[in-house]
Order: sequence, then structure tokens, then C-alpha cells
Amino acid sequence: MIWKGLGVPVTTGVPARYPEWTVRITIFAIVLGTLATVASVYSGLKIAMVVPASAAAVTLGMAFKAWRGSILEVNIGQIVTSTIGSSAAGIIFTVPALFILAKGDETLTQFSLWGAFAAAMAGALIGATVIVPLRR
Repeated sequence: MIWKGLGVPVTTGVPARYPEWTVRITIFAIVLGTLATVASVYSGLKIAMVVPASAAAVTLGMAFKAWRGSILEVNIGQIVTSTIGSSAAGIIFTVPALFILAKGDETLTQFSLWGAFAAAMAGALIGATVIVPLRR
């Protein structure tokens, strides 16, 4: 990109268009979000405290940027990772409550873990697809 400031062309070395949403950052964010969710669920069930995935996503995203990427890709990766990681809190605190309720009431015996998993994945997917266009 050439910037003509003060009448002198200056080459910044920065490309004119950054890649924003790519397949590699999507895969990176999904893998990182899954690992953060596993850690968050374990700590949430063990000590009742959820670890946010946002800081880890930015830190590892910057390593991804240094390897081959742009700052916009890191931003998208952080959003997707945080969305996936934050959906774990809803699962951590509601699924055990549903099991406790099912023990006392025979009408709640139709609870399905696969249904809860599908609802959590749908919530994370909807959250990621809604928040990315809204940030513009």
C-alpha cells in the first residue's frame, strides 16, 4: 500500500486488504474453543468457577498471526473462541440442575444429553454468526 503523505510516496509494507474470515482461522478457533470448553467445564464442575477463554484466544491468536495471518483473523478467532467457551457456562450450571430435578420427578426422565449438546452447539453457532456481522 502506498501512502502519499506530504507529497512523498511512502510504502508501508502493509497489504491493502487483510483476510478476515478464512477457513484456517475458523478451524483454529473451533479447536481452541473446544479445548477452552473442556477446561472450563472441568473447572466449573470441580470448583464451580468458569475460566474465560478470551485471553487465551488472543494470546494464541497473536502466535497464529505471527505464523501467517492478520489482526482481523485474530479478532474473528477470538470472537468464535469466546462464543464457544461461554456456552459451556450455560451447560455447566443447568445440566446438573436438570439431573437433580429428574431424580425427584418422574415426568422429567426424558432428559437427553444429546439434546443438551445440540442446544449448546446451536447456541454457540448462532452466537458466532450473529456477533461477527454486528461488530462492523
